Amino acid sequence: FPLQPNPNGDPNPAAWDDRNGHGTHCMSNVGAPINGIGMVGVAPRIRLVALKVLGDNGTGSFVSLAQALIYAGNNRFDVASMSLSNYLSRSNQSSHILIKLVQRAVDYARSNGVTPVAALGNDGFNVSEGDFFRDFITVPAEVNGVIGVSATGFTNQKAGYSNYGVGKTDISAPGGDLNSGPAPHLGLVVGAWAPDSTELPGALYALSAGTSMACPQAAGIC
Repeated sequence: FPLQPNPNGDPNPAAWDDRNGHGTHCMSNVGAPINGIGMVGVAPRIRLVALKVLGDNGTGSFVSLAQALIYAGNNRFDVASMSLSNYLSRSNQSSHILIKLVQRAVDYARSNGVTPVAALGNDGFNVSEGDFFRDFITVPAEVNGVIGVSATGFTNQKAGYSNYGVGKTDISAPGGDLNSGPAPHLGLVVGAWAPDSTELPGALYALSAGTSMACPQAAGIC
């Protein structure tokens, strides 16, 4: 759904398709149907709505994220699954405005019945560590009212890349870990892929890992 002028500058509605692959993978893990094709999501009988807030290169803006949350609230969606994150400084004026913008959008969505779920990030950081992270917040996962998800690997231990932290991680879910499977690649998460993506052109499914993969597992449960 075009929430703003097309981010790719392409008048063709196909530009709103996933040409990155990440969003398709995450969405399929939330609710790919039981239809005898490929894989099945956590909640295969739900209705899925895709709101594109990142461009084909995987980058975007918190303004777009806020617009999507407001759209979700207006339409009284049940869950918002947000496999994206960035660090913002509370003391930086422009960052502070963005934090407040996302917080207000989250509050609005929640007031209309939306449960927001977000990935905690893939840098292996303890985001509750005071010396380094005192001034920073992981957005949207650490925004008040958002369920922040860290990732576990094949052995159900914290994935090596996953951010974590007491009071910051609300829940952990399988996100895959290349280094924790019984054999190469067996510790990764399978998901549908966008065949017109630039990273894996022609692929219908892909193996991946990240808190982005853990987030839709939790969102599907919600």
